Amino acid sequence: MLHQSLEEIEEEFKEIQGKAFKRWMDWDDVREYLMIERLEFYNQFLYVSPNDLPSWILNTNESEYQTSINQRKRNLSVFEKWVHGEDIQIINKIKGELLNPRKKFENKTIFDVLEEQDYENNHSDNDEIDYETVEWIKNYKTPNGNRPLDVLLNTRSIWQMSRIERQKLHDHWKTNILNELIENLSNLQRIHDAKRKEMDEIFDERRREILLNCDVIGMTTSGAAKFGNLLRFIGPKIVICEEAGEVLEAHILSTLAPSTQHLILIGKTSV
Repeated sequence: MLHQSLEEIEEEFKEIQGKAFKRWMDWDDVREYLMIERLEFYNQFLYVSPNDLPSWILNTNESEYQTSINQRKRNLSVFEKWVHGEDIQIINKIKGELLNPRKKFENKTIFDVLEEQDYENNHSDNDEIDYETVEWIKNYKTPNGNRPLDVLLNTRSIWQMSRIERQKLHDHWKTNILNELIENLSNLQRIHDAKRKEMDEIFDERRREILLNCDVIGMTTSGAAKFGNLLRFIGPKIVICEEAGEVLEAHILSTLAPSTQHLILIGKTSV
């Protein structure tokens, strides 16, 4: 049980380390923090309001127009798409095609333009949506502000933030989460040390049973220092040190126990 507990603690330690050294958080990293500390932002990532952003841009509504540039982006969470400004990139790309039409896009609706970029059309009422979508995209203004953090923390819509502002908010959340992770690491370290000490005591008990039945125990001075408590428990009356001329006095002293009656040093005196 102790061995399994230590392995679980070490695995958790590695997981926390992995999160701490990541440059960009994903939804799994930030979800719990936002749900507890910043519920207003959590709700905005959980449900993207059509008033903030049309659902076809980030593929957030299965009943409406579906968008997916490639499989990698399809697997990104709404939070990750927001952090990297994927909505801004998609809208500006389409807006550029609309305002600067090329021959290949002549007489095509917005859905034809999107299809050229690997988008799939699943909507039935194309004409009406096409007009509304085109007008929305033409009136879209790219966020380019750089407001201070205290303003961003009280902003109603995360989708009106520029990429710089999103990174600033992301880094603020990451700092707070890292502080919690550091505290968790400290707690794990204390638990790990306690479990390790308990396991060492179990091993020491077994060693004591074996060594108490031995007439001669041999070990290096480093080993004697490492197992000092074990030696003191056994209480050897005679300690013999071979090649004593090559061993520092401090190392010899560390091998002595209160029970020691004779210390025999063997070896030539170093000149």
